[in-house]
Amino acid sequence: MTGFLLGRIFVQQTDNETGAQIQATCNFYLSGTTTLANVYADATLMTSLGSSVSSDSHGVMPDIYLDPSITYRVMIYNLVTMNLVRVIDPINSFVAYDLIGAEANQPSSGQIFAQAGAKCQRINDTLDVGGGTANSRRLVGPPYEVTENDWLGDYQNALGGYGGSSVGVAVSQFSALTSEMKDASCGVIGAAQSHYFGSSDQSGFGVQAYALNNNPTLATTVWGFYGEAHRVVDTAGSAYGMELDTRALAVSIVPTPLQQGNLVGLQLASGAGQAAVESTTLYDASAAIQIARNPTRFNVGINFMIDSLTGCDGSSGAAPAIQMGSGHALVWYNIHGSIVSQIRSDVKTAANGSALIFNDSGANFCNEAGTPLLQVNPTVSAANFLFVQPGQTGQPLVLAAAGSDTSVDLQVSPKGSGRIVIPIGNVGNFANDATAATGGVPVGGLYRTGSALMIRAS
Repeated sequence: MTGFLLGRIFVQQTDNETGAQIQATCNFYLSGTTTLANVYADATLMTSLGSSVSSDSHGVMPDIYLDPSITYRVMIYNLVTMNLVRVIDPINSFVAYDLIGAEANQPSSGQIFAQAGAKCQRINDTLDVGGGTANSRRLVGPPYEVTENDWLGDYQNALGGYGGSSVGVAVSQFSALTSEMKDASCGVIGAAQSHYFGSSDQSGFGVQAYALNNNPTLATTVWGFYGEAHRVVDTAGSAYGMELDTRALAVSIVPTPLQQGNLVGLQLASGAGQAAVESTTLYDASAAIQIARNPTRFNVGINFMIDSLTGCDGSSGAAPAIQMGSGHALVWYNIHGSIVSQIRSDVKTAANGSALIFNDSGANFCNEAGTPLLQVNPTVSAANFLFVQPGQTGQPLVLAAAGSDTSVDLQVSPKGSGRIVIPIGNVGNFANDATAATGGVPVGGLYRTGSALMIRAS
């Protein structure tokens, strides 16, 4: 028969109220009784420790093995004051210790709530799984450092410590690290299926994570989820901070700013679905996505793979990469925090829509049907360009030739048999320069004398 080794809650004894290490003694009994029961120093149960085992001066207990045929009760006392620290009953193969040579396999009760008969197991302090069991959870100091670490703690300590200290993952209440076995490739997995839900009001969550920043006196920071991906060597493959995949076995909704999709890789929402309760005010969140350096930068902010969107393969077709509502804008700031540029659409009627489309013919300003309204032709060797300047009050608009050449012609060319047309109603009819000047035509301005087009020279 192989004994069970007591686990992490028995490694080092602490006071319930102060958390300080204490010298302790553990008295073992049969569960529910005051009948003493022996424990052992080895898994073969050949070396008895008797029914009472004491820690060293730091509160560290020796290895204690339990008889698997016995359900134990343990009473832990402060060896100095003889005050009772805690009672644990029962101690068995499913609760509070590592299993040596056996499996913890509790049959399902078919329930999830205690009052319905569910068997609810509880571990109050810490639990380590896989590679996490190498962490001793023992702090010595000052400075306080873990004397025996798991591989992640060692890695974090080599980088200067986690959160400014060198305690690594020892600050977590639950750690699941992959072990040295070649097939161990996932630290933690969470999954949910809706197959057995009792109503459509239920929602399924593979993993839930919450963080409450509610310290009343300190300016603390919390993360609902935090993850890192380190690409450590050049020979390694890719490293992703997070990947979220979807799979559609039924047709999904094509979303718009007015219609949420029903199969979405990432949805960011504000408010946590909670209406304001009494004496509570809800505020808008700062941003849905914030990209920051910490301390290095990203090469690219957002990257769309060339064939990642329905309707476009990078060679043909088109697809909406980003969709926004009317009034939403792309906004640029300078280093002084001032808005310097923006692109925004305030169009309310679809027929009045317009678009800027780039193709091999150039930059095309189009109507809502995609028909070009203005096209700027791409010229690789262009040296000159068209200059447009708005007019201030009382001043003319300027449409001019500009560029690196000293002299630049300005050509207006109709297509085919078309003609250059100047609306005659917009050209004043004057007898000569003098009357044109009186009529407000500037020097160099056009006017007509009957059907003859004239230029005011003086």
